[in-house]
Amino acid sequence: REARILRRLEHPYIVKLSSAFIEAKHEHGTVMKGYLKMPVAIGGTLWSWMQQVKPSDQQKHRVLMQILQGLEHLRQNRIVHCDIKPANILMSSQNEHALPQIADFDVSKEQEDRARELAATVTATIAVGTLAYMAPELINMHSRQGRVSHKSDMYSYGVLMLEFLTESPSRGIQGDDTPRLLDQLQQYAKDLISQLIIPDPNNRLSSIQALTHPY
Repeated sequence: REARILRRLEHPYIVKLSSAFIEAKHEHGTVMKGYLKMPVAIGGTLWSWMQQVKPSDQQKHRVLMQILQGLEHLRQNRIVHCDIKPANILMSSQNEHALPQIADFDVSKEQEDRARELAATVTATIAVGTLAYMAPELINMHSRQGRVSHKSDMYSYGVLMLEFLTESPSRGIQGDDTPRLLDQLQQYAKDLISQLIIPDPNNRLSSIQALTHPY
């Protein structure tokens, strides 16, 4: 599935699939073991890059807008990543000019996938410990807003943005630190994040709306 999704995507801020290798197949044709080949991102993850390079506010702004452009490309292709977090943003180099690339599509979904498969994705995502970045509708699939969509990725992006700008590891938006962290930011950044982490996805900004925000 990850290879199929990546073949649909062609964007400078999304990791590029070079090739896919199948090592073993089930007797009925189901792939049991395979490998994806991608260019090496020598800059490491977004978080490690930030700690090493110590980017300025302007450089952080550039990187955040580039990630947002990548998310808009996913929206246009009806792909929900389902696991947006700093560890899944890879940087092209170890300097201030590095470009971000959205990576790790192993739990991603095409919006045409069935609800049962989406529920399985949520279970897998929680299992790898990324609950702090997950939208409320992903955590509670049976709620009134329990529909996975592009807006789920936008919530995760809002948490990532807050973490990146304040250089504070996330403990979840529900934590008591969120108002204090938001108050550390300039008004436009604070306003954008506040509109991204709205619990109701119907009122949450989409990527195209976020790209037109004054921030």
